[in-house]
Amino acid sequence: METLAAVSEVRLRPALPSDAAAAAPLILEAGPVFLPLCFGPGPQRALALLETLFRLPDNYFSAADAVVAERDGRLVGIALATEARRHEAHGPRMFGLVGRHRGLGTLLRVLPDAIAACACTPCVHRDALYMTIIAVAPECRSRGIGARLLADVERRAREQGLSRVTLHVESDHHDARRFYERHGYAVITERRSPRLVRQGVAGLVGMCREVNGPLPPPFRLAAPPAG
Repeated sequence: METLAAVSEVRLRPALPSDAAAAAPLILEAGPVFLPLCFGPGPQRALALLETLFRLPDNYFSAADAVVAERDGRLVGIALATEARRHEAHGPRMFGLVGRHRGLGTLLRVLPDAIAACACTPCVHRDALYMTIIAVAPECRSRGIGARLLADVERRAREQGLSRVTLHVESDHHDARRFYERHGYAVITERRSPRLVRQGVAGLVGMCREVNGPLPPPFRLAAPPAG
């Protein structure tokens, strides 16, 4: 069994575009049905596009908005979060990026599913930090890494003067829902799309937590690796 000391060796740091190859599989872990639907077809094509998007600015999955958890030089977790207004503005750009990197045919194929997904993920609170993804490698779960990443997202919200953190999760992703509920998140929306249900996405649940209390004790991110 892994010791507590070994777990404490996990450090958080700002992501770099060069983390893309390691970050993309973690991102895909957070939406194994939903993300291939919008960025595939299939998990391998979705993985390749997520890797590309991670290297680029101003999109849902940009390294510029990510903090990663690293242990022994290996990424074991990731959290992506950006101001809700900015996240909302990324939507049209995402369509352009899919068309540019996948071609017009793929864009036209995924467009109906993407529109259905947008309808199920409304921006309820614009004075919020929107958490796009939080994910931990399967072999490293239940060890406090996700909680550390979530606490860092909440700190970022406070530092930006934002009063809430919001997110969406697939409605049948029960482990994720329980994780957020344990940390004080409440359901604020729950939407289903017949089109997405046919594709295997049961629904999307919006969750929120107020974070405008006093800051917790200082927490310092590690510096990214040189080079």
